[in-house]
Amino acid sequence: MTAILPLSESLVVTGSYDDHLRILQTNQGGRPQILAEQNLGGGVWRIKIIEGRTVASGDLERIILLVSCMYAGARVVELAQEVDAEQSTWKIRVLAAFDEHKSMNYGSDFQPGSSTGQKTIVSTSFYDRLLCVWQYPP
Repeated sequence: MTAILPLSESLVVTGSYDDHLRILQTNQGGRPQILAEQNLGGGVWRIKIIEGRTVASGDLERIILLVSCMYAGARVVELAQEVDAEQSTWKIRVLAAFDEHKSMNYGSDFQPGSSTGQKTIVSTSFYDRLLCVWQYPP
């Protein structure tokens, strides 16, 4: 793993050199269970929460992440929990991709506090020393 983001006491999002973003259910003393995974096309180096919501029980319902994907640029990703009477399942969906970087994207961040819902995102790449400013949603 190259990135880890705890979401609750038992829910963790991880990134890896194998290009995958994973949602894991952690159990004390046991192996984590993969709840969902998505190939993002580049090694997941950094994960940051843009926004998240909880339901009345305190469970996470929907989370928007900004993900730095090394040689694949940056991604805005939605994690959504679907709950029915018997079980809950997680889905991972790419909402936006920024592919202008010509080398390794190790860092991305966003300007908080937009009242319109639009976020200004800054991402950077290593070898080409490129700093990009872009909007989500565009």
